[in-house]
Amino acid sequence: MDWSQVTPATLLATVGLNALLLLLIVLVVWLWRRRQPMTDVKLRHMVGKLQKKRAAAWDGTVPFDGDFSRMRAMQETLADGLPASRTVTALLLGWVAQKQVSLCESPKKHLQSFGDPMQVTLCFQLDRDTGKGAEGLLLSLLYGWADETATLQKSEIYSHARTYYDAVDGRLRQIELQGRHGLRAAGEMQPEQKTRRFGFLDEHRQLYTPRGVREAVNLCRYRAWLDQQPQLAPEQWRDAALLGCTNGIDETQLTLAQALADALVDGARAGHKIHSL
Repeated sequence: MDWSQVTPATLLATVGLNALLLLLIVLVVWLWRRRQPMTDVKLRHMVGKLQKKRAAAWDGTVPFDGDFSRMRAMQETLADGLPASRTVTALLLGWVAQKQVSLCESPKKHLQSFGDPMQVTLCFQLDRDTGKGAEGLLLSLLYGWADETATLQKSEIYSHARTYYDAVDGRLRQIELQGRHGLRAAGEMQPEQKTRRFGFLDEHRQLYTPRGVREAVNLCRYRAWLDQQPQLAPEQWRDAALLGCTNGIDETQLTLAQALADALVDGARAGHKIHSL
């Protein structure tokens, strides 16, 4: 090549053409990535990037219209898992706020052969409905284990959960399914059917819609707001416990709820081990 014939205009045109081609490639990649399905992994990555930036303050709108099961399902996705005991703790605190139950410590019942002398106790309000949905079914299960005093102590919960571990698992599974079904019904999530090569196996994965992404971002802002509050109203304890923001919850009520939740989950786990031998 005769470089003496290369003029500044030609060199500038070549550089401009290469820059244009590079910009076009970047644009295509950006559009391709934007059009990729919003899977669980991609949602977590996107929300994580937003959290690193200076996020907008919570606008006061409770995520998912206050629907516990949908909130739980999204939090499970964002955290890549959620302990069953945290779900039960949150529900117990919610029932306390709704005055369906109360939590306290009382002397161990004489018929119980194990447990501490003073037992964490779940007291049911006889004039209160157990509620609807999967959460109500779990409360109904616990109420069915109570004796004539309408109370259920920690050791009793453990014992019953160990015996009826399949019922406990079923109720917790119903809460999980109700949340996912609720997300789909509200247009926040949709299933995608994918066929593997050769067409002999179908797979289903959950994809999040723009509305679901907005709710996920709002949930993160709500969680940040809850975490900053030195004291929360009882009506906010449930959501705070679910999202891991425990600073503003009454310490005594939180400790009692966690003890009962651990007894239920640990009892069911022990039942599984016994029946798998």
